Amino acid sequence: MDPTEQTLQLREKNESAWRGDVFVPPGKLDSSLKKNTGFIKKVRTSLNAQNYVSVLKDIGSLSLEKYVSEVASAVVEGVSKLSKTEDFQASVAVISALHQRVPVSFTPQFLSAIVNGEMNKDTETSLATSRSSLRLLMELSFVGIGTQFSQCDKSLLGPQASKFCTRYETQPIVLPLLKHFMSYRFEDGFALPVVVSLSKRYGDILKSPNDMISEDARAEILQTFTVYTKRSKELFTSLHSQVARLTQKDFKASIRTGRILDENQADLRQKTELEKVFASNMAPLCEIFNVEYPSFEPAENEKASEVVVKPSKVVGWWEDAREKSFYTEFSSYEELCKTFDASAIPSKKYAALTEGEKVALFVQHLSEASSEEDVDRLTVEFHSMVPYNKATRNRLLRFFSEIRKSDNFNIYARFLKINADVFPELLTELVEILDRGFRTQIHHGAINFRNLTFFIELVKFKLVPLHMVFHKVRRMTMDIGQTGNVDVLSVFYERCGKFLLFEPEYSATATEMIALLKEQSKSDKLSVNQKLALRNMSLIVDSFTSVKEIEPEVKMDLMYEFVTQVLRKLIVSNDLTYVLELLSKINFAKDENAQHAFLSVYAKPELMVSDKLELMAELLRRLDKKNAFLITMVVDNLTEGVIRCMERNDYRQNVTRIAHMKLVAALFNRKVLSFKSVIDLLFKIVCFDYPNNLPLPGSSMGSDLPDDYIRINLVCALLNSIEIRKVAKEKLLEKGVKTLEGFMIFFSYYICCKQHPLPMNVRFNIDDLFRKFNLVASRPLDKPTDVRSAMVALQKYSTAENQIVESSLAETETSEDESSDESDFLAKAIDIGSGNNQGSEAENSDKESDGDDFDDDDDEEEDDDDDEDVESDDEDDDEDNDTDTGSSEDSDSEYLSDSQLEDELEEERSRAQHQLELAELERKEAQNMDNAIKEIINKTTQNVRSTTTFKVPAPSSLLGNDTARKGNFTFLSKSNKVRDLAMPSDNQFAERIAREQQAQRANREKIMSLLTMQE
Repeated sequence: MDPTEQTLQLREKNESAWRGDVFVPPGKLDSSLKKNTGFIKKVRTSLNAQNYVSVLKDIGSLSLEKYVSEVASAVVEGVSKLSKTEDFQASVAVISALHQRVPVSFTPQFLSAIVNGEMNKDTETSLATSRSSLRLLMELSFVGIGTQFSQCDKSLLGPQASKFCTRYETQPIVLPLLKHFMSYRFEDGFALPVVVSLSKRYGDILKSPNDMISEDARAEILQTFTVYTKRSKELFTSLHSQVARLTQKDFKASIRTGRILDENQADLRQKTELEKVFASNMAPLCEIFNVEYPSFEPAENEKASEVVVKPSKVVGWWEDAREKSFYTEFSSYEELCKTFDASAIPSKKYAALTEGEKVALFVQHLSEASSEEDVDRLTVEFHSMVPYNKATRNRLLRFFSEIRKSDNFNIYARFLKINADVFPELLTELVEILDRGFRTQIHHGAINFRNLTFFIELVKFKLVPLHMVFHKVRRMTMDIGQTGNVDVLSVFYERCGKFLLFEPEYSATATEMIALLKEQSKSDKLSVNQKLALRNMSLIVDSFTSVKEIEPEVKMDLMYEFVTQVLRKLIVSNDLTYVLELLSKINFAKDENAQHAFLSVYAKPELMVSDKLELMAELLRRLDKKNAFLITMVVDNLTEGVIRCMERNDYRQNVTRIAHMKLVAALFNRKVLSFKSVIDLLFKIVCFDYPNNLPLPGSSMGSDLPDDYIRINLVCALLNSIEIRKVAKEKLLEKGVKTLEGFMIFFSYYICCKQHPLPMNVRFNIDDLFRKFNLVASRPLDKPTDVRSAMVALQKYSTAENQIVESSLAETETSEDESSDESDFLAKAIDIGSGNNQGSEAENSDKESDGDDFDDDDDEEEDDDDDEDVESDDEDDDEDNDTDTGSSEDSDSEYLSDSQLEDELEEERSRAQHQLELAELERKEAQNMDNAIKEIINKTTQNVRSTTTFKVPAPSSLLGNDTARKGNFTFLSKSNKVRDLAMPSDNQFAERIAREQQAQRANREKIMSLLTMQE
């Protein structure tokens, strides 16, 4: 029969007994004392699965009414010894049979005895009793016995049990008892094993509704188990933190004292054992009741170092594979004795010797050992030929403590490591001897390198306790100024520093010791020699702590990797057809990964071979139309990178900055960039971060110190890489401030502002630049020798450009007047011979041109008042040049139509306006230069106690003694004399503007007169 059906049938019978349907055995019942006493004894001692059939038979044949109390106490004693599942099932059947036979007298007494036993537990033996009682009560609740606390006999309950009965009268008996048991010595985890056992047995029944237990009782019991699990988890977490804290505290105390303190160890041992109990029981509880198991971070001294050593991933921090195998790979003495060749042992020499002579012979052989093979042979020899006793241990200890030759300390340490399990007392005494020697050395300032070397070798084999190692290091670090401690620490870190820093169990503490050493090295009590020794020690430590962080592997997108490989590996020759064909199949506008890969390659020209830069620029120029937008993005990113490097001014990026300049030159050579953009970038590089965009001699600006020549190198790298003949073709080589000649003169002045003499490589770069320019220029430039000559050349060039601007303005005005007269004459001729329709069209066109003239006046006035940016001026110049080249040719026809005449007039006006704008731009550049120089002079003259020895000469004195110009002003010199200072240049701007406005008014009057004549 199914166990569940059997349980349900048994519960139905028991519930019938509670209602009064008592089982009456057939026939006459035996009431003899002997039989009833035997039954009681059987129940008390052998209530199990093997005897329960006979017990059930006796229940049906004996008269038990007179012996109910004895039977109840015997059953309670019998069930306390149960442990197997079969025995619990048998006991449930027996108790159910007794309940069905005498329910009123037996069951209340039995339940009361169980409850009293649970409420009065005061010994460790009650744990097993509680396990049996709670499990039995749980099984009985399934069959209808103990489902309510009211089923107990209140007269038999103790005081505490009576309170429970009153409080939990309608609840199953197992629930209050379970809560009481769980709360008993909760911090000690007393009930944890029993709760885990019950959870494993009844977890499935409690987690889902079933017929074996009522829904209310199931929910309450499940909630009780869940709450207990959560509280136990919190206690486990707190306990883990306490253990970690105590461990760290004990570790620091042991490092501080060099010994393990017993008072700390007792508390730590108790907490550790309790943590193990919780750790072993919490996992199944959390799994059964769906509670997250607590996760703990490793302690500071247990964290693995997230670094890798650069030399080799296999060897690690050891010097080579042989050293690593020497210190980490060895067999136990049992394996050596089994596998070693016995013929290599000199057994005949040992045969005729006494015990003392055998030990002496072995010690002699040990002193002659020099390799790993000798250590293995001596290990087998020791275990097969030498008797190990107290005398032998003392003889070996005296040998190891009195070694004079330090060459074989690593051999002896390996021998001790292999035989560490055989003589641990020898190792303990040897370490104590070395420890005492260290303490004496630290106290008296003596140096014993023999003990130090042996100690270091034992540390490498992990034969010295960790706290003892770092106690020595800490004491010497704290007393760094004491005689010899610096030397001892230097030897210690040199020989086993790597081991301590990279071995996981030593790493965290070793890092703290090095940080403490660096802090103590700042002490004022150290002598010069000690500070030098500490500096050398730091170099030793830094040499093998040069590590690289473990970086997560980056998975690149397939398209990203494809574009990157195409650009970096397939561009190998001048034939770019295949690369262009591959790139043309990619729509960069829609694929962000491809676009990002393309821009990333061009953003890092320092990763490319310099020979490929021209090919990269050519590839950029030949992109198809759908991907042509990448050109603008590449140039923008490149310019932004140049400006960003200027802002950071990090010398570690000098290679990157030079590569940026070479890529800009390649883009110009391949006609991707115009030279106007290159000139703007050059001025930006030289004048970056300077007030008024004018470098000053002796400037102490942090981003461009006098002894910082990177800007000169950047300019030379760019100009030495471009093809200057292409600059001449763009007509930007000479005759203009925004030309290469104008920049070279300004660059010469900037060079003179730097600290001299210049470095050799900088001078070579400058010589190459001027030589390259003079080969093409019509007016060769000479390198200035000082700031005065550079200023003179710069001022003369600026003045000459102003004069050119004035002459071009005068020619423009003359040509404009002539064109106005000619246009008036032609207009009159057309008006005479044209009809009304043509006259109306001419009138409309004249009105439009009149409006345009007024707009031009407004534009010129705004241009005079506002300072325009250099880049916008360049763009306007480009657009104007395009307009000039795109103008229509003059017609050879003798008679012009109205539309042709209007086009001619409009073209004349646009050309005149364009020339005015060019002249105005040149004038503004020269005027800005003059204003900057004037500001330098004002600052120089107003600062009487200037720390700068450089005196800027007055530009007027460089140009001549023309004092008749307007705009002269005076200033007070250092000698308190009033002196006149002439302006650098006077373009008579106001007079010229007045003439231009007068000419425009005359032109408008002529047009109006023509309209009047037509009417």
